Amino acid sequence: MHIIHYVSPETHSWLNPAVIETLTVHPGEQLVRTVAFPFVYHVTSEPYGATVRRNGSVLGLTPLDIRLSSPLSVVTVSKEGYQEASIPLAGDQREVHVLLHPSEGGPPAQPSAYLSGEQSKSALPIYITTGATVLTGAAAAYFKIKADNYYDLYRRTGDEGNLSQVRRLDVASGITLAASELSLFTLTYFLLSR
Repeated sequence: MHIIHYVSPETHSWLNPAVIETLTVHPGEQLVRTVAFPFVYHVTSEPYGATVRRNGSVLGLTPLDIRLSSPLSVVTVSKEGYQEASIPLAGDQREVHVLLHPSEGGPPAQPSAYLSGEQSKSALPIYITTGATVLTGAAAAYFKIKADNYYDLYRRTGDEGNLSQVRRLDVASGITLAASELSLFTLTYFLLSR
């Protein structure tokens, strides 16, 4: 008994799943297998949570991965208060994004911050907060190591001047650690707000 794991030659995309098959092969037996990889489409919508149907059957809510045996199919995407959209699934375009338009009297369209391309283009706040988090964290570690060195020196010599240096460096380490935590909190906010 053998478990065969077939991997698509188009391994650069996560939308090309592997096919797994269990075979029983007897000694001296030869098998020839032909594998048909399924077509997987990743459907998203704005607003999200829209119903996706194929041939009248509900497939699920967006975002949704649809696995088809044939590359040619049409799905409809609908949400209350928005016009229904019919989307052909065909060819190499495996990631499909549908922008639903409000119906007459429906709520006004408000682009999602998560899916909006305009808001996701500016990564400067993320770069700044990441840099600040790393720098302040490294500074906190540096000050703490220096404080520990002065404390070791104080224990060996008994010099009160070294002990005052320990206190000064511990305060600096605490302040930079607090700044690092604040930067990390801000970075988390920026990442989650996308």
